[in-house]
Amino acid sequence: MRPIRSLYHQVSDVDVRVLSRDGAAAGPPGRARPAARRSALRRAIVASAVLGIVVVDGLILVGVLRQREQVIGDAGRMADNLTQLLIEHSTHSIARADQLLTAAIEIAGPSLAEPTLAPAVVETLRKYVSAIPYVRQLQVIDADGTVRHRVTTDASQPIVALPQRCATDDPPTPILHAGTNPDTPQVIRPLGPDGCLLPLFVSRRLPTAAAGGAHTIAAVISPTFFRAFYDKLEIGPNGVVVMWDRLGQVLIATSNLAPHVGRTFADHPVPRSVAEGMESSSVTVRSPWDSRMRLVSFRAVPDLPLIASVGLAEHDFLAAWRSRAINASLVAAAVTAVFAGMAAMQMRLARRDEDSRVALQAVIDAVPAMINAKDRESRYVFMNAYQATVYGTTPAKAVGKTASDLLGGTYGERTRSLDAMVVGTGRSTGFYEERYAGGDGVERDWLSTKVPLLDAAGRVDRLITVALDITDRKTNERRLTRARTELELAKEAAEGANRAKTNFLANMSHELRTPLNAILGFSEIMAKEMMGPIGSVRYREFAIDIQRSGQLLLQLINDVLDMAKIEAGRRELHMEWVDLSTIADSAVMVIRQRAADAGLALDMQISPTLPAVKADQRAIHQILVNLLANAVKFTPRGGTVALTIGESADGIAIRVSDTGIGIPPHMLERLGTPFFQVETSYSRRFEGTGLGLTLVKSLAGLHGGTFSIASEEGKGTTVTITLPHQAQRRDAA
Repeated sequence: MRPIRSLYHQVSDVDVRVLSRDGAAAGPPGRARPAARRSALRRAIVASAVLGIVVVDGLILVGVLRQREQVIGDAGRMADNLTQLLIEHSTHSIARADQLLTAAIEIAGPSLAEPTLAPAVVETLRKYVSAIPYVRQLQVIDADGTVRHRVTTDASQPIVALPQRCATDDPPTPILHAGTNPDTPQVIRPLGPDGCLLPLFVSRRLPTAAAGGAHTIAAVISPTFFRAFYDKLEIGPNGVVVMWDRLGQVLIATSNLAPHVGRTFADHPVPRSVAEGMESSSVTVRSPWDSRMRLVSFRAVPDLPLIASVGLAEHDFLAAWRSRAINASLVAAAVTAVFAGMAAMQMRLARRDEDSRVALQAVIDAVPAMINAKDRESRYVFMNAYQATVYGTTPAKAVGKTASDLLGGTYGERTRSLDAMVVGTGRSTGFYEERYAGGDGVERDWLSTKVPLLDAAGRVDRLITVALDITDRKTNERRLTRARTELELAKEAAEGANRAKTNFLANMSHELRTPLNAILGFSEIMAKEMMGPIGSVRYREFAIDIQRSGQLLLQLINDVLDMAKIEAGRRELHMEWVDLSTIADSAVMVIRQRAADAGLALDMQISPTLPAVKADQRAIHQILVNLLANAVKFTPRGGTVALTIGESADGIAIRVSDTGIGIPPHMLERLGTPFFQVETSYSRRFEGTGLGLTLVKSLAGLHGGTFSIASEEGKGTTVTITLPHQAQRRDAA
């Protein structure tokens, strides 16, 4: 039985009890060499302190580095996900603009060759333009770059010509579609000086026979629509989102890159990688804009000459890790100070009394790590109390035995080979992870290291093994890995379902709306006899019936698709300062004829001091039309429908009231539920989806407003929409 101090004296080849090579005691030396014993003890104390500092600080360093790798990995996955979201948003937005072009060609194609467009055609195209909030204009452009026709919802908007650059003295740009496939849409942003925010053009070539001398039809898109979406993404204060063309021009970007929009960076790694055939990847690059290091994920947009990229600044996503690293450094410094203080204390005690070694023995036994020393034959010459407990033995009983004796041959052979490597090379193993069962049969994970101790001749005489229990950490890592795998699988399944739903909605929109646009356009032309008389009056009545039925079907389709987008969280609002009285006039104009046909009085009262409101113009228009149409539907002939807009204590109050049949009390709570309709024989005069009030309620909620309804059976109904105060601006009225 050898006490712990034998370990320290083996280091200096001097001991209170001199041990032979086989571990037997050679006999006590007495008091002949007290100075040598004290010197050996001091060296042992210093070696123990250094070993403790290296082990603990090393473990802290490994943990900090692993945390950094995890943070970088999480940032990369976040950038990849945002890039995919960027592609879906851009593809959907451009596809809607392209559907507008296709519908315009189908309806107005033959008349595009004329010097002027018929007013009915212009009005039809204007309705299509107003249905897409981010489309500013629809243009027909000659081969020489002259804008032949322009359709816009705002006549005060200036003409934005495709061939024109920002600077008026720049020469015209080449025509976009020269030599391109006429069936392929194109996307372009004219070049301009730094900070010039030009619109995007989504364009198609017109068939030569149909367009006469015209060459291109283009939808002019406001870039602020895309920029507003980019600025909402959670990318950190220094993150950037960039939409490039394939030549390296910055088409659209977040607000912090506004001065660089329109410039070309052909040598940037993103467009250069795509040009070299790499369609998607992630790179860490120093930004040419502000010299910050960013983790950039990029991907080429399928079927469009665009590249989407998201750059997350290392300064942002490593900020929390740096804070933790600083804290870890402070912990490491504290550990170093503790071990140094313990060593100094032990040194002072050793100078007074060599029996202070007992205190050091207690310290090592108290360390929550396995610490042992072995001879060259892998036999234990020392084991601390912690390891002895794990192995199911005592420090005294472990001396002279091997790991095979204590834990069995499988683990014993593995650790013996590592011991032999350290003895043979004279080098430590570094930190390595291992898993095995202790004396209690419970498997644990350990972070271990083996360090050689040399004798006076420089030969490996002993080796020290230190192992730290990392079972909890490894268990958490395995759980986290499983959770991440399950999350990735669930995310992939959800994304797949979402893409399928998005594709279905896009196909539904294109397949149903496109033929309906043709039906509506041509039936309107026939009903108004724009091309000349069509013969029998009955034919004209049939054309009017076709147009009304098509409008009803288009409204039903729009309601279903809008509800699906809202439920999927994909309905986006284009917020701007709007005049509610103008929107109300437009909504009343849509409903006025229907009210007249039903024999109803339509009344509108708008407060003259009504302030401007920040809202989505199309959404507010849809709210008013749905409420008025619902009131007309449920009001008998001779009744009244009234629209009132004014200020209230809670904000701007929009009320639509009628003198109709009213709603039974037990049905009020269910109003606003998708597809729910008040089932009365009277209400079935007009078909519907039961989505009108649901859309109104959802759109009001997206604006931060409230929805309420009051009704008395047989006397009428009042629906109130309240927009909050913060959405008002009096100086813009």
